[in-house]
Amino acid sequence: MGTDWAHIEDGTGKKEDLNNKIIFRSTQGGVAVGDEVVAKGVLYLNKDYGSGYFYPVIVENAVFNK
Repeated sequence: MGTDWAHIEDGTGKKEDLNNKIIFRSTQGGVAVGDEVVAKGVLYLNKDYGSGYFYPVIVENAVFNK
C-alpha cells in the first residue's frame, strides 16, 4: 500500500475484542518502538478495507513529530 503502519496499545479495550489498539497509517517512516511522538491525522471509525482488514479505530495520513 506504500505506507507504514504503527500500532499503539493504549491500555484500554481487550485484545480478544480487537479493540485494544489504535492504528496509524502514514507515508512518513522513522517511528521506532519506544519513541515518544505526537501524531496528527484523520481519524476513522470502523474502517473496512475488505479481505478481512477491518479496524475499529485508525488514523490515516498520520504525521509524527518527535
